[in-house]
Amino acid sequence: MKPNESLLIFRDQAMQFYKMYEKIFLAMAKFMGTIYMLIEINNTIGYTPVLTRSYVIGALACVSALLPVQFMMIMAMIIIVTHLLSFNLLIGMGMFMICLCLYIFFIRLYPKESLMIVVTILAFKLNLHYAVAIIGGLFGGFSVSVGILIGIVAVFSMQSIAPIVQATVQAKEPLSMFVGSLNVFMAQVVQNPTMLATMSVLLIVFCVVLVIRKQMLDYAPYIAIIIGGAMNILGFVMAILFLKLPINVLLLVVMSIISVFLASIIQFMSKPLDYSRSETVQFEDEDNYYFVKVVPKVKAQKEYSKVEKVYAGHHKSEAIEIEE
Repeated sequence: MKPNESLLIFRDQAMQFYKMYEKIFLAMAKFMGTIYMLIEINNTIGYTPVLTRSYVIGALACVSALLPVQFMMIMAMIIIVTHLLSFNLLIGMGMFMICLCLYIFFIRLYPKESLMIVVTILAFKLNLHYAVAIIGGLFGGFSVSVGILIGIVAVFSMQSIAPIVQATVQAKEPLSMFVGSLNVFMAQVVQNPTMLATMSVLLIVFCVVLVIRKQMLDYAPYIAIIIGGAMNILGFVMAILFLKLPINVLLLVVMSIISVFLASIIQFMSKPLDYSRSETVQFEDEDNYYFVKVVPKVKAQKEYSKVEKVYAGHHKSEAIEIEE
């Protein structure tokens, strides 16, 4: 058996196993993701004691595992608003308006793409946010980039909650409290050079990967992954040099390489293509001329052996599938 055939057989077996238990895997992923997200929210703005209880978190995670993916975002927004309302009515109402606009203009229209908000937040905790832009460009459209950018803003906003809360506590009047909180938010989030640089670089990487993988080139997705990883390193290195960002260069390079490797594995598992047998098909009708590139999928070769079974003088033939 050739090494590439054994790899294809492993891929086919892994995909069959995943499809067999797909609902269970998705439920487990939503369950674990919800628990992690709720713990992070409670650790940052846990002003409502009831929502910080372990049994409440477990119950919400169980419900989230049974409902569609966009429910995770809706539930997270409800919990954030509830915590902030418990802390301060004015801040809670402001967050409610922000979450309502986010739901109306993005989550409701793009329920699947809104999952990238949660994925981006979780990826930042694992230092795998470089992979989000590459993988998003491989499998999504421009609406996916909006989810990634919103996730980046959410990450840096959560990191700036403590200064905003401190400014709110120190203010005595409602107007001065609102102005102080807004000024701190503008300084800590909107004008944060690290956030702006991260958004810019990842958006550029996303667009580069998206454009290249749509080209009629052999191995276009893998070329897009490599160029995207190189653009990611180059972009952040330039940000470090010109903006003096506090980013570890060694960690940047290592995690970028891991992101490229991870994206390549996901691409291979989703679409194994045989570019050696690719061909261009041209045909036309009365109105249009078509120029199409055809790339066949790679499949593991299978051999069939004929086995004869004898039952009291009667012969019965069966074909047994043998993978090689």
